[in-house]
Amino acid sequence: MQYILYRMTFLHLVCAMMIFMLCIVASTNLQAASYNSKTGELFLPSLVNGSKTWTDVTLKLKSNGTYEMQSGTKSALPFVCLKVFTQATFDLINSKASLSTAEEINVLLGCRWVGENQSANSGSELVPETSSKGYTWLDSNCIKLSAGFSDVVPGVLSLSIEKRSTNCTTRVSGSHAPYDLQSKLFLIGLVKVNPDNVTAAEVLIKFKADNKYELISFALSALDSPPLICDSLTEADFNAISTTMKPEEINKQLGCQWHQKISSNSAGAVVLYEWSDHECNGISVVSTSQSKTKTFNHHRSSGCGTFTTH
Repeated sequence: MQYILYRMTFLHLVCAMMIFMLCIVASTNLQAASYNSKTGELFLPSLVNGSKTWTDVTLKLKSNGTYEMQSGTKSALPFVCLKVFTQATFDLINSKASLSTAEEINVLLGCRWVGENQSANSGSELVPETSSKGYTWLDSNCIKLSAGFSDVVPGVLSLSIEKRSTNCTTRVSGSHAPYDLQSKLFLIGLVKVNPDNVTAAEVLIKFKADNKYELISFALSALDSPPLICDSLTEADFNAISTTMKPEEINKQLGCQWHQKISSNSAGAVVLYEWSDHECNGISVVSTSQSKTKTFNHHRSSGCGTFTTH
């Protein structure tokens, strides 16, 4: 019995560490959308227009200065939660021992998660094979709520609320802020332009009444071959790679280049390889002396970041 309790405690700590690593990996991505220069179609992971929210959006930007929304899946719940996250929110979720999925928290909060991370540890003699998932929600005051789940510990494994010293009265928002069609300035940090093999950075668009738009500014640069920015990364891509593959093998599998980060902590060296797509989703492999972990970082709102002003 004592051994079982020790093992459960150890697994709990391992899963908590994996979810903590998810937060670190999530901060390293590029920010982007994609655009087809032949058809004039701008692809966005999501879009907000007043009280309406869509995912997987295609906007047709016409040469006459008008636009139309060609496709998108309407969401029953908004990305931004109307109620401000407080200690009471924290206590409410903690009190629900039966919670086991992010969708259940969606219903509880009345809004949907904006970012998902999942991680799988290859395991070793000291570290067992485990997997975990983490999700992020955003409220109207730019407060972020994060919850983590694992495959070995039931319920919500970790829960946190991150507040800012200022609120969102200026509507200047960071990494999970949804693309807002009604903002005065619509910024997309990086756009992959197909089939021209170029990127457009710091793209500023002004969307006006009567379905009109104005492209204010952007800067073009050529893509390397293979490109630094992947095509859309999915859970299928995450499942197709393993921590035993060499970085060049993963390059071939995903069709894009890795970038690397080397760091250290008290346990030794940490080596991270990451691949990012045009919607700021990322797949990474982290190696330490103890184990190797692969991670999939999935942004559902606005890639890695935008800002909106009203």
